[in-house]
Amino acid sequence: MLKICLESGDEEILLEDLQALIETEGEMTYPIIFNLLANLKFSLEDATLHWHQLLVHRQNLLNQIKRPMALVTVLCDYLTTQEDFGINPKLIDIKSFEHVIRTSTHDGLTGLLNRNYFQDTLGHQLAQAQRFESSLSLLFIDIDDFKEVNDSFGHVAGDSVIRKVAKIIESEIRQSDLAIRYGGEEFVVLMPGTASIDALVLAERIRNNIAESVLVTDAGDIKMSISGGVATYPVDAKNKEELIYFADSALYLSKGAGKNCISVFKEDKRRFMRIDVNEPVRIRPLDFNSIEEFAGNSKDIGIGGILFESSCAFELGTKVQLTIQLNNKGPTLLIGTVVRVELTEDNLYDIGMALSFKELDKLVRSEITQVLIKSDKTIDKQR
Repeated sequence: MLKICLESGDEEILLEDLQALIETEGEMTYPIIFNLLANLKFSLEDATLHWHQLLVHRQNLLNQIKRPMALVTVLCDYLTTQEDFGINPKLIDIKSFEHVIRTSTHDGLTGLLNRNYFQDTLGHQLAQAQRFESSLSLLFIDIDDFKEVNDSFGHVAGDSVIRKVAKIIESEIRQSDLAIRYGGEEFVVLMPGTASIDALVLAERIRNNIAESVLVTDAGDIKMSISGGVATYPVDAKNKEELIYFADSALYLSKGAGKNCISVFKEDKRRFMRIDVNEPVRIRPLDFNSIEEFAGNSKDIGIGGILFESSCAFELGTKVQLTIQLNNKGPTLLIGTVVRVELTEDNLYDIGMALSFKELDKLVRSEITQVLIKSDKTIDKQR
């Protein structure tokens, strides 16, 4: 057996370091411990069992010998006396172990988690969402026209673009979210406990920040943009295969819509038909500290949301109420969340607001539906 002494001079510190790795990287660390330290391949369940048995074995040896004992010695004794593993263990130093653990779970170029980690953790995150009856949103991101960047500026600049996008994604996500480099110019953001509308707000913030960024290189300045797709458990998908497929499908909708946008997967497209509506609107943030109203003009509307123009750039995620004339009976009050803000050539802002029907009554929904039905019938007659 080849023995390479662990460099930590204190076995208790060594065990604390290992425990810290387990707490940081999760249960998948258990099989990696035995694979790297002893060249053994265990399932997650078996590795977890053997690790805890090893700690018990260590304590029993310490009680009998009455003196400190190196962890490598304990591990060798456990492997050769407690179980018939049939091979000679291989032991390495803890610094090498930590390095291999990190490279097995993180992308070398960006420092984000890698695709292998994503595949391992998605099932676990979905099981957690099922257990606690919570939402789990998945965002697929693809850098627009990345091949042209490589062709025009070179692969070194292309790597810089990938790192820049990764840095922006990492700076915008919450502590509970997971940012992953899926491969090439593709990224994934996994958002536990996040409903579709909140995932869209985060995705739009990432998209907007990337669109406003410029990467300065020796070969010239590079403007970047991304397209994205969002799908959510359980409203869209019932398992991890569906969640991945639907988020990827929504991404391709964004590509087809002209890129530099985020799409949310919706199975029933007709229910979310949008029509042009050109009416004055009044907008007020839903904030007890704010009583100011802003004027604007609607552009289009659907059951899922409304697009309007305003001179005020509302922040993404702002809850607002909007008043609009949809019929001859009087103004209609809409409540929702700002999910998109775009500066137009007229120095105005296009504001996308997703409607919150939990906060609206059936009458309002009915009024919008009637507007859509009338427009649909008009279109059919023209055909």
